[in-house]
Amino acid sequence: MVTEESKSFKKKVLFGSDNTLRLSCRSGDYALWLRCTDMFASGKDAFQIRDLWELKDGDHILIANRECDMPPDLIDCELDGPNIWRLVAGDRLVQVGLPRGATSDKADTPVMLEIIECKQDTLVFGDSTVPRFDKEIGFPLFGTFPSAPSPFAKEAIQLAVKMNASLGLPRTLDMGE
Repeated sequence: MVTEESKSFKKKVLFGSDNTLRLSCRSGDYALWLRCTDMFASGKDAFQIRDLWELKDGDHILIANRECDMPPDLIDCELDGPNIWRLVAGDRLVQVGLPRGATSDKADTPVMLEIIECKQDTLVFGDSTVPRFDKEIGFPLFGTFPSAPSPFAKEAIQLAVKMNASLGLPRTLDMGE
């Protein structure tokens, strides 16, 4: 069945070895990191939201498993920060947000932008041309989510979970976790 959400869906990207992808983001975009935690479950019950970013104009997301394309400080670093995700095979990165080139009647309805399914371990790094820092924790504030999400944010997240579940289980899973 073709729904309004699926009509606006651009593509699912299978992210294999030796790849790098950069996503430019806008205010009103959200990125979700989803992991299949129960391969015997069906639909959305098979997945867990590992993390979520609310994105702003000037933010971008670097997805890489090519060492030469990763930020130098992160190559051998075991630390994670609020702007670093370490995806494993089978994880998905889902981007939802406002339609690109939206007409006024669709300007307030979230749409599916990307689903990226990792075929191998991958680093996801969020960065911004307008950095925001938290002096107390010493990390950049990237993708911080307000304590009370807006109705648009709730709708966008529900759309991401629904469209991810509609793709079924990933074909590759990391059995380490």
